[in-house]
Amino acid sequence: MKRSSSMDAKKQEMDRLIAAYGNEVLAELRQITSDNRQIESAYYRTFLSVFNQLQSRYGRKQLQKSPRFTIQATTVKVVKRVLAEESPSLPGEHPANEAGAVSPENGELDNARLIFRLEQLLRAAMIESEASRHHRGPVWTSYAVALTLVIGVSAVIFGAYQKPEGAVAASADNIQSSGVSASFPPPLSNLPVHVRGQLLVSSGASLQHVGVTKDAVYVSSLTYKSKNAIPHIAIYQSLLQSAKLKTDGVPYLEFDLQSPAKQPHIRGDWKLRNWSFQITGDWGVVTATWSTPEFDGGLTQLYLIDLPTKMHALAKSWVPQADGANAYTVAVGAGKVAVQGQLPSTSGSSSPAGLPVKVYEIRGTSPAHALVKWKTLSNVPGQLVHPDVVKTGIVSQGIVGQSASSNGLNAIWYVLDWQGNVSKQNGPPVDGRPHWAVESPKSGLWWVETTPSSQKKSKHALQVLMGTLTDPSTTDQPPALSLSGTVEGFHIANGYMEWIQNTQKVPQLVVAQVE
Repeated sequence: MKRSSSMDAKKQEMDRLIAAYGNEVLAELRQITSDNRQIESAYYRTFLSVFNQLQSRYGRKQLQKSPRFTIQATTVKVVKRVLAEESPSLPGEHPANEAGAVSPENGELDNARLIFRLEQLLRAAMIESEASRHHRGPVWTSYAVALTLVIGVSAVIFGAYQKPEGAVAASADNIQSSGVSASFPPPLSNLPVHVRGQLLVSSGASLQHVGVTKDAVYVSSLTYKSKNAIPHIAIYQSLLQSAKLKTDGVPYLEFDLQSPAKQPHIRGDWKLRNWSFQITGDWGVVTATWSTPEFDGGLTQLYLIDLPTKMHALAKSWVPQADGANAYTVAVGAGKVAVQGQLPSTSGSSSPAGLPVKVYEIRGTSPAHALVKWKTLSNVPGQLVHPDVVKTGIVSQGIVGQSASSNGLNAIWYVLDWQGNVSKQNGPPVDGRPHWAVESPKSGLWWVETTPSSQKKSKHALQVLMGTLTDPSTTDQPPALSLSGTVEGFHIANGYMEWIQNTQKVPQLVVAQVE
């Protein structure tokens, strides 16, 4: 009974907050942009981001001590972030409007319907949080905080997005260090990156299924429910200001993968073959590939997760042989998803042929409808190898069946820009080591490599090298840069480097953004 009265009180507090500030937020958004879909998305995320941060990080005492901040400044920061992440729809393409707040007749937002939808979303988030609190014990205390008291919350949401005043450009000799913690040994240096955070990790931690946003690290894991062997995804969140990386306990969010056998017109004894977790912007992307003896290849599913709101859905499935392909390669990055089908090898062929690359954009706030077809790249030289999506296009670490090098030393990489042009680039040494492609807004495309270190006996010690992609006609390739020490794990995703270093017997995860 006590729990019920507590829930009723929180609902009343939330209703008063929306009534007091809902129209004011909407008015501020209309002063910044006239795009209705952006207004709607920013409106939801303004409230939902604030409330998610309140319930996960702050208590009443901290909030009461926070300096006052205007509703306008808070809203401007949120909408600028949303506008930077979400492009307006292309002509003729209109993402589904889940909320129904935009009138198709006049394109204007209906305040009443918009606020009603917001109340539904916030109540769902509140109920989930109350259930979690009841299970774990109190973590947060109240929703009853006016939006004029959210400077602390704003700092969490936006602090990592703002460049510090007086910051100089990152270079090989001067790594930016706004996220460096005095509680840890200093991070390794000598690469053009900007350190965003340092977190304590357990010995032997893996970075295989780790993703990073501008304010948090997300660790994903997959387990099987014992009764029916349903694959279950759990995702743990650690803010970049956290002391330790969270990898167990109560997840930030969790959900089951959907067996293809439960989808209409798809039959067979499907087994999960492999899966991946990636992040682009504030979206989590889970890719799952299933196989069955009935098909030569695999069915690929793509799940989208709006990390700030925890909403998730199966957004797309690619069925083997539906378009002649028997397998699919999926690459995620820069707010886009690139998918290339692979044709079965024909008799006498040394490699499978590559189909055109379909490119999707992630838009809006509804995971079930956020994947929108953008364009098709038809001028593809073949089956791409380990493609990476960057802002300017797709970087492929070679083409299946084609020569790996033109000079016997450096690998040939291919760059497909969004206009459909293809160019060759000299990449890293041809050595069979793991490689990644990253794009710097200041210095263009880079390759990154990990190689076993010769300085330590430990088989887990890795050296990290980084070099620029260059035109094959260039005779002098700049020497590669090298991280100033060895690491025990390394990964790149969403424009961030993550490495595990163990200096002074303190194992820590370092998160750094490529500058």
